[in-house]
Amino acid sequence: MKRILLGSILFFSFQIFSETQTFVCKNWEGGLFANENGENEGTMMIGEKNGKTVKIRNYHGTKVVLNYMGKFNDTGTFLYQSISPDKYIGIYAISKSSDYDFSITHLSVVKEAQTETHCNYQ
Repeated sequence: MKRILLGSILFFSFQIFSETQTFVCKNWEGGLFANENGENEGTMMIGEKNGKTVKIRNYHGTKVVLNYMGKFNDTGTFLYQSISPDKYIGIYAISKSSDYDFSITHLSVVKEAQTETHCNYQ
């Protein structure tokens, strides 16, 4: 009986962990703090996607959990919202990218404050 229980726990643990996908993203580009090349140096990150939740580090270096909101029309872009530790609400768009697996854009009302990064699954 103990073997069956242990086997079941291991099986379900594997199922949970197998849904998590890890990805690596370039430095964030754009925004108010970008250098002369348009990059925010030191913002390269490793993120995780598990179902409809995405964990990233924003261009300020803050760990952020993105929660799925829905599709943006039929464009292949998915919208996510986050609430940072300081209670700031952010809206992100995740879409396919031509040179990478996908891109993440932190949307902003002010175009100059918008940032974007490009990512590949590992």
